[in-house]
Amino acid sequence: GHFSFNTIRDATINKEMEIVFYEFIEENGPFDIIHFHNLEGIPLSFLKLTQDFPSTKVFFTLHNYFAFCPQVNLWWQEKQNCRNYFDGARCINCLTYEPPYAAALKAHQLAFMLKSLGFGPETWVFNFAFNNVNRLKRIYRWFYSVMHPQSNSKFLIGHNNKIVIQDLKSAKVYAERRQYYVSVLNEYCHKIIAVSERTAVLAKGFNIHGSKLSVLYIGTEQAEQIKLKREPPGKGEVICFLYMGYMRKDKGFYFLLEALENLPCKIASQIKIVIAAPITDDNVRQRLNGIAYKYHEIIVYDGYTHSNLSEIFDGIHVGIVPVLWEDNLPQVAIEMVSNGIPLITSDLGGAAELSKCDKFVIKAGSKGQLEQVINGIIEDPSSLKSYWDETLTLRTMSMHIDELFKLYGAGGTVTSEASEFDKL
Repeated sequence: GHFSFNTIRDATINKEMEIVFYEFIEENGPFDIIHFHNLEGIPLSFLKLTQDFPSTKVFFTLHNYFAFCPQVNLWWQEKQNCRNYFDGARCINCLTYEPPYAAALKAHQLAFMLKSLGFGPETWVFNFAFNNVNRLKRIYRWFYSVMHPQSNSKFLIGHNNKIVIQDLKSAKVYAERRQYYVSVLNEYCHKIIAVSERTAVLAKGFNIHGSKLSVLYIGTEQAEQIKLKREPPGKGEVICFLYMGYMRKDKGFYFLLEALENLPCKIASQIKIVIAAPITDDNVRQRLNGIAYKYHEIIVYDGYTHSNLSEIFDGIHVGIVPVLWEDNLPQVAIEMVSNGIPLITSDLGGAAELSKCDKFVIKAGSKGQLEQVINGIIEDPSSLKSYWDETLTLRTMSMHIDELFKLYGAGGTVTSEASEFDKL
């Protein structure tokens, strides 16, 4: 599924997979409902099962935007939220790097075969096989380049996967893909579930029928034991801000890093920064070291698990979720709010819906607004209490399952806490 950007037909129709899927339904059904939470790597033709199994209802949850965007996140050229795809013309050169589809497929096949034989990634057999495959590939590439010097440049270009400017007629392929996905979802899905109000608004903008849409906020184990709302620090005390997630541009990490670099020393000296994210870029270490002098303290957790969340959350006053894409509903935002931590969020995606207080919502990518909000918190830490004036009811897993079964049983008449769907 991750390599299907330019293999659009395979992403929509695959007869071999359809046969296996239909055999499964016939042998194990009948089913009242089949609920898809993902379409990456799954032929869209699966949704047409109601033609042969009319008593089965199809449900689909929008956890991302793959149905409308083969890049998945509506994130153009690894730098910009995609608000308009210009009938597919913008898709042609969306990817800055296209993974080698054939090589990746073979690697997955080898891994699957080894795991089927009982040799997982942690075993010496698995590692030995992959290490030797890589050696053989390097030998083959060298041998091929020696035997076919005239094709050497073409060979290298293929392995580097450089961008190729395609004819604008290629745009039609991407426009037809989006139209096809939307038409199939509208025709065959009984309900299309958005995990946030913002996701539902975007889906309707892509021509998903409003009558098909329902919002169901996801459940989380963190909501099982919601912590008390944290008392803000006193004026003049050090305020601790947390970024948690991944060091990715679309998540807003590099935007935040640049904003921290630009923050005046007078403000920075009153701030402690905690970053919990796998360090995937050594340059980040250097940049953080370069600004450490002006902050009270900077702490970096090189990745995290649920087992050390309590350690990470200890002493945190404010969370920052500065996403630059329409992040459907970030799990990290829910986890922080569940632990009594108010949030500064961007205006994209669903994180801003966790509270009705808009004074901590910034325009995505605006360093000026972020500095203004941070400075406001330093000037008046008690203002953080207003975040809790009207917050979303966080769903536990049992609450989410109850709402899901109500949606299944009632034919889709679940009222969203935020608004009614016919007003979208």
